[in-house]
Formats: sequence, structure tokens, C-alpha cells
Amino acid sequence: MTVRWFIRRAGHALVLLFCVSMLSFLFGRLAPGNFFDDLRLNPQIQPETIVGLEQRYGIGQPLAATYSAWLMSAVRGDFGNSLAYQRPVTEILLPRVASTLQLTALSFALAWLIALPLGLLAALAPGRPLAWLGSGASALFAAIPELLFALLLLYFAFRFGHSGWMQSIWLPVTVLVAG
Repeated sequence: MTVRWFIRRAGHALVLLFCVSMLSFLFGRLAPGNFFDDLRLNPQIQPETIVGLEQRYGIGQPLAATYSAWLMSAVRGDFGNSLAYQRPVTEILLPRVASTLQLTALSFALAWLIALPLGLLAALAPGRPLAWLGSGASALFAAIPELLFALLLLYFAFRFGHSGWMQSIWLPVTVLVAG
């Protein structure tokens, strides 16, 4: 592997990151309506107030100007203020990051603890029932959409009861590990 290969891969990653950021921005921006549409329905709020808020938050400005301002603030780590909670977005997201990392780490560890031994057993004994079972289970879980699998697990969880810590963590971990 040469330096040129790493530079090319880094260039591809930057182009991909730019395209994903642009699509994320466009999906949010080009969706019909905005946060202030509900305010228009409230007769107690003056139309001038809504126009002022839209100007303050850059609604109605050209896409290129809005995207560049959005991208620069995201690069600085400034995600703005939540209009719904009236707090900085980072204050809202940071407590949730720990939960997401715990869920991801647990799912990742369990997936490896299950997949690696099963893969080794299947490789050491090709054509045996355990290899067929591993391949079949792998194909089954790859074929079932994760959303459908999650809905099935939710159904069984509420049908047969659930409790405590398991209520909040077992379902997402199971869906992630099965995937």
C-alpha cells in the first residue's frame, strides 16, 4: 500500500462526506413546510413575528448561502439551537451519545462473540449440520429487513411481557446482533 493509495482513499472519503452532507442538508431544506408553519395557525402570533423569525433563522435565503453557513457551523461543532427545546442542540445530543455508544459496543461485542465461533466451526466442518445451520441462519437474518424483525420482537415483547433493564436494551441489541 502506497501513500498514493491512502491519498486517493482520503479523497474519496472527502467527496463522499461532502455528498452525504449536501444530501442531508437538501432533504431537510427541500421538505415541504418548516418549523414556523404551525405558528401561522395560531391567531395570537402576528405574521410579522413569524417573518422576523424566518429571517433570523435563514429560511427563504438561497440554497448555496444557507448550505455554506450550515456546513461551516457543523465543521466548527456548532449545531445551533433547537427551536423545539430552546436549548443548544449539543446539550440535547451529548447525553444521548453515551447510550448510543453503549448500545453499539454491546451489540458489536455480542455479534463478534456469536459470529466468530460459528464461522470457525462452519469452516472447520464444511458440509456438516452445524455449517448448514450457520449458513441458513445467516441467510435468514440477512433476508429479513431489520425493521420487520424489530416489529416482530416488539410484538412478542408486549404479548408476553417484559421488565426492567431488559425492556430498554434487549430489543435493539437483538436486532443489531441479528443483522
